[in-house]
Amino acid sequence: MVVILVLAGAAVPSLKNSVRNAEFKGFVNKLYLFLDYARSRSTLENMVLAVDIDNERKVVLIKEKDLELNHVDIPSGTLVQSKQPEVLFYPDGTSGQFELLVQAGDNQRSVIVSQGFDGKIKIKDYVAQN
Repeated sequence: MVVILVLAGAAVPSLKNSVRNAEFKGFVNKLYLFLDYARSRSTLENMVLAVDIDNERKVVLIKEKDLELNHVDIPSGTLVQSKQPEVLFYPDGTSGQFELLVQAGDNQRSVIVSQGFDGKIKIKDYVAQN
């Protein structure tokens, strides 16, 4: 019985880290798909759309002028940062050049980027350290 308890106690921290890493990667993928949705919607509706990050309200917003069209919630403990005040998507399928840093704690980071000219959005890297 003691051996089982010791093994279970050793496995719990590892399991918690695995769950946190999976949740983080899931949010990064969700944000990537949300940005791709904004790009597609801009093309389909033939309008310029802006994506704003509001870490205070914990949301990433798709806006057309001052009208909020859609949003995705930022999980607690996660921060999304950008050097640009907003990301713009244009009707021709291109976007402004951007780099979004997604960070949870000190050990989980990922970057979502677009060079702008082709409109392609990429997840540049995942770094999950224990």
